[in-house]
Formats: sequence, structure tokens, C-alpha cells
Amino acid sequence: MLLRILSMTLLVSFSVANSVAEDLNLDELLAKHQAFSARFEQLSFDENGELMAESAGTASLASGQRLRWETTSPWPQLLVVNNTTVWLYDPDLEQASYRTVDTTSPVNPALLFNANTDAIKAVFDISEIENGFRFTPLESSQFSLIELIQDGNLIAGLNYVDLIGQRTEVSFFQHNYSVPSDELFEFVPPEGVEVVTGG
Repeated sequence: MLLRILSMTLLVSFSVANSVAEDLNLDELLAKHQAFSARFEQLSFDENGELMAESAGTASLASGQRLRWETTSPWPQLLVVNNTTVWLYDPDLEQASYRTVDTTSPVNPALLFNANTDAIKAVFDISEIENGFRFTPLESSQFSLIELIQDGNLIAGLNYVDLIGQRTEVSFFQHNYSVPSDELFEFVPPEGVEVVTGG
């Protein structure tokens, strides 16, 4: 479930509606992260602030709407997004689900890291917070806000709150700015795995 929520969150775009200086700051930050890999730790809290779950793993992102999000603990799960397809693989369940990327929607994979501000301005309103930026949807969405956490020239975290008040906090560390291999963004279900469509 955590990966399903995260996949919806990372398939978003952000608006840039404040001063030119803020635009430049965000543009530079996103441009640096058009392609990178990092380890992550993720915490999920209920609407009362109680910790519900913890997970950790590795993330790889690249331009062209590509994302690989691999959870290694407490159990393995894999999310792979490329130009055409979103795959979610649960090794323990021996099941993989997929759906087609909607290329006509302004909400599309990895747009955040493509730094395409012309495309992202219409989707979210932006405000500056002490350690980054807060984004509020301009239209109905599955979440009420997103926070991009900045540490100098690094994207250090991504926080988001869903419509019932549950909050997820993702921290990135051990950044690597080498362009990830194309093979990371392809997925072929292992033999014997049940494959279902996610719609």
C-alpha cells in the first residue's frame, strides 16, 4: 500500500507561482535532480501523528518519466515507471500489476525531476517553507499537500499528506548523480508470477 500511495505522489507536477528568485532557486534544484539515485527511508503516520509503518530502500530517477523505487525492508516491493507503463511487483505475493501511463495528463511520472516549469505551473500552488517548498493542489487530488525538503543543493526529502490526514515522510541520502542505466527502468515479470492489470 505504501508503494501505491508513493507512486501516485511521485506522478505529480509542481507549480512555480512566486518571485523570479524563487523560480530560479527551484529550477536549479530540480535541474540538478533530473537524473540521480539515492537510498531512502520512509515513515508513515496516521491522522493523529502516530507512526504506522517504516520502510527503506533505493530510488533511481531519470528524465523521460522514468522511476525505479525498490523497497528492501521490511519486505521487498518494486515500483518501475517508464515512458509507457507503471509496474508494481510484490515478490512475496508472486504478483505483478501494471497500468498504462497517461501521457495526456499533466500528472505524469517524474515531471518533478524534469524541471519543466511551464508544464507544472498549472497543477499546484507553491509557498516557501523554512527548509524547502510546499505545494498545494489547485484541483481535486489524492493528497492535500506536498513538501519538498531542501538541504543546500540537495533534495533531501519529500513529505505528503493525503485527504484523511495521513502523513508520509521520505528522506533521501547517499545521492549519486550518475545517469542510471536504462535497464533499471524496464521490468519483465519473473516466470510463474501472476500478472494483473491495474487499470
